[in-house]
Amino acid sequence: TKVQVEASPDEDTIRFIANGIQQLKLDGKMAQLESPGSSLFLGHNAGLNDDGTGNFNLFIGFEAGKANITGSANTFVGQGAGDLNTGSNNTFIGRDAGGATVAGSANTFVGQGAGDVNISSNNTFIGKDAGGQNVSGTANTFVGQGAGDVNTAGNNTFIGKDAGGGNTSGTANTFVGQG
Repeated sequence: TKVQVEASPDEDTIRFIANGIQQLKLDGKMAQLESPGSSLFLGHNAGLNDDGTGNFNLFIGFEAGKANITGSANTFVGQGAGDLNTGSNNTFIGRDAGGATVAGSANTFVGQGAGDVNISSNNTFIGKDAGGQNVSGTANTFVGQGAGDVNTAGNNTFIGKDAGGGNTSGTANTFVGQG
């Protein structure tokens, strides 16, 4: 492991090298990540278990993406966001967003606790605790605090605070307004 400053005179580049592989390069214009896995982790234990292959993940926050090993193309921002996730193509923004999402893929969760225990795919949850307990429902869109928070069915659209909050098995519903 070493830090190399200017490989040649007036290069003005700093290189961070670990295990003989250049990991990071800083020059006058940018900081360039050059890790073998093309992933970036910022925060205590963020991406802790990543296998270092070409996963192309971005995890920012305390334990964000902590359990991810091979899941790829994920973006997790916030404390505990996606911390148990092993799926791919997910975007989780907010504290504990997608926190216990284990195998779900192609999900977008924005807001504290949005999709917190989701294990399904192709869902969009926006708002604090939106889809928070969605375990098996797929292809849902929930917008609003607590929208669809106990839903387990699929193909639903709930818009508004607590909209569809009591729905557990109904599919292909559209609820608009406060639940």
